[in-house]
Amino acid sequence: MVGWTSSPSFHFHFHCGSPHLDLDLEYLLQCAQEGFAMANSRAASAKVPGPKENKRPLMEAWKELDKAYGLDGESQGSGGKPHGSGGTQGSIINPQGSTGSQCPPKELTGDEEMEKMAEIVANHLIVEGSNKGLVINEALAEELASRLAQYQHQLATLQQGSKGLLNVLAYIHTLISSDTLFPVELRCSIMERLGFPMWLLDMMEQLCFHPLPTASWGESLLYQLSVILYWCFWNMAAFVGTSQEINVDCFVDSIQRSCVLANNLVLCQNSLSAIEMVRAIACAVGVGDGWDGDQKARLLSALDPLDVEVVVSLLAIKDDGGYHQSVIALLSALVQLDSLYVQKTGECLTHHQGLYPVLRGCLVSHGNHHARVDCLIVMCKLLRHAPEHCSVVMDVIGLSEGMYGGSCSVSNVETMETAADAVLSHLMGDQAGTVRLHTCKLIGLLAKISKLELNWLAIVDKLLMCLQCKDDVTLQESALFAFGNMFCYQKHTCTMGVMGVAMPELARLLTSHNTQLIDRSLACIANALHHCDNLHQLLLKHNILARLLILLCVGSPVLFSASLLLHLCCQCKPLVKPLKDVKFNEHCLQVIQGLQGKPILASEENTSLSLLRKCTKVLR
Repeated sequence: MVGWTSSPSFHFHFHCGSPHLDLDLEYLLQCAQEGFAMANSRAASAKVPGPKENKRPLMEAWKELDKAYGLDGESQGSGGKPHGSGGTQGSIINPQGSTGSQCPPKELTGDEEMEKMAEIVANHLIVEGSNKGLVINEALAEELASRLAQYQHQLATLQQGSKGLLNVLAYIHTLISSDTLFPVELRCSIMERLGFPMWLLDMMEQLCFHPLPTASWGESLLYQLSVILYWCFWNMAAFVGTSQEINVDCFVDSIQRSCVLANNLVLCQNSLSAIEMVRAIACAVGVGDGWDGDQKARLLSALDPLDVEVVVSLLAIKDDGGYHQSVIALLSALVQLDSLYVQKTGECLTHHQGLYPVLRGCLVSHGNHHARVDCLIVMCKLLRHAPEHCSVVMDVIGLSEGMYGGSCSVSNVETMETAADAVLSHLMGDQAGTVRLHTCKLIGLLAKISKLELNWLAIVDKLLMCLQCKDDVTLQESALFAFGNMFCYQKHTCTMGVMGVAMPELARLLTSHNTQLIDRSLACIANALHHCDNLHQLLLKHNILARLLILLCVGSPVLFSASLLLHLCCQCKPLVKPLKDVKFNEHCLQVIQGLQGKPILASEENTSLSLLRKCTKVLR
């Protein structure tokens, strides 16, 4: 089990100004990425030597570093562990086998020492082990953790920034990000050796509580720390995916502290770092997505400090680097975690109508499809669990071009319907199957709730294309869900023209090996039979009765849907004789006898039994 050691947390208060989002994001991003670019360049050119090959250069490098710190054995005095460090201060490699005399190191106020550290880390932290696999240089990792811990201890008294520290962090970022080819277990080991994510959170809390004299450097440091925190949570999520365990106590504490930091970074106008914190929290919520019981309760408690309204307010920032996508990703993760966040998100969006164009922009953008999926998930959750927020969803997808004013309430209903049709059509034509899948769900929920007369007939063709995607069962299920609700709640869609093109696909799905597809296909036909007077002609043409007979004899898990469709067929006079001709009554009696022989019947089995008895009265 990977157990990231938790340092003692402390209570702190932030001195924040009024919310203001006019931050020069381009300048901050440039400052933050200067160190990244330099370290990335070094990392790309660095050679990863084997253990024998790097022994002498590593010793020489450490001699130079120790000399710069006054730790070469020639200084007098002694020193103990730095604050938060797991090792002793001094040279970590001593050829003579002795520890040598130790003395307190120089304060890390200049760039020279940390620049040298960055070079050594870039060349020697990951080495080739005895079995030709990559391993962590344990001695160097311990020394690096010690230096970082000391830097945190001295941060409050720092008078100027250190570009060397930014370079060290930049190289750590390259090691643990998904861009590296290192396995996730190795990346998590690096995090554990360095005390991440707790060290990152300790540093960020200090930077928020004690702003540095060099404000721009402090903001750049905050940004780098928040980016690395995101990759820490990303790696933890990937590590859980390897069937390994994480330290839940450390993980939950990290989330809680991250939520407090995210709130205060927004209020302190440091929106760039706040966005990265939002990305990190969204990733962390994904780690606990499958939790239940006590673990889920702890996760929800850790998320309690997070102010959803503060998160939503970040959508007001001009998006120059996928910031909106990060915010919507967190909202998507939250609404999938608990219905409480569905309600909170709906209330926030109701009070921030000026943000609707941003959400619509995410839906129709040609960029990363993940933003479209997350936005669709949020809207589907609003419709499913909080139908009173249907107007929010309709305002978002029903915005006409140019309606970017303060209020997005559309008085012209026809304009709104036309715009919504265009958005839904655009989404149904998306190349990403996940976008089409969630759009089908949205259409199905709108069909049930919305009173607007959308152009449902134009949507039918797109849904039929989804039904024809034989390799994507979940997409077919979502399309059937949309069809079922359209036939049930939008009665005017049940025309012979629509059913003429839909019935061949529904008949084909009745022979599927997937019971969920069969069940939903039966429900679609049953809903349509309610409202289409001449549908019996298509049922006979496509041998639906013969397929229904087979499914009825098969029984569970499609018995209820099959019994319901048979009951509706018995109420359609033109179908009674064809049903008698294939001796449906005899088969119904056999199914009834089988159900009566069971000691206990489930609720749906009881209903099926009642429906079949009614059918036998008609067919005998």
